[in-house]
Amino acid sequence: MEVAGLPYHSLYDPQREARKIYAGEPIEKADVILHFGWGLGYSGDVLRERLKPSARVLIFEPDEHLFELFSDRPDSHNVLQDRRFKFVVGSQSCQFFNEWGLDACQETDEFLWLTWPAAYQIHGNLADKLRKNFNIRLRDRAANLLTYFNNGRLYFDNVLANLQYQNDPDAGHLSGQFKNVPVNERILSGRRACEEICRTHAEGRAAPAH
Repeated sequence: MEVAGLPYHSLYDPQREARKIYAGEPIEKADVILHFGWGLGYSGDVLRERLKPSARVLIFEPDEHLFELFSDRPDSHNVLQDRRFKFVVGSQSCQFFNEWGLDACQETDEFLWLTWPAAYQIHGNLADKLRKNFNIRLRDRAANLLTYFNNGRLYFDNVLANLQYQNDPDAGHLSGQFKNVPVNERILSGRRACEEICRTHAEGRAAPAH
């Protein structure tokens, strides 16, 4: 089969071709696979043989006519009925990462990007754009996780500091509030103070005096 004058799949054994293309890819370890180019889907069963039961596969096929031809093939139902697969077809491919921010993905998920060679020859600019946008999403996700971790560490550092301070029997002379106050009430007060510190720190404002 040819698309835009280029052979999209092997004329002799397209599944063997797919196995050869995927041979060095860590498909068994991937939690989320993003696959650019699908054609007639000869790679579908090859992927299914190696996928985790919990894996998710996003297929980007920019050519709607090709996807229709794939859907009409008698053996396409193996993939179309497999809940692990999701297809993004035609113009939807261009805008996909404007709307999808790695929803439902876990912090520990392993991502794998795969590209069908013939699809890249035909739609290389789109493939590069999608991969760039995907990398931006990953970068933003990592930055958000780092911020969350740092804020969490700040919170617990302040909790510990307040507990050490408020468990000091002489701490009351500084504020007149904690002498003779039960320990559990002192802890609650310290927690509220820490939450205020963390909240104002995240907003870039100075914490109010207590």
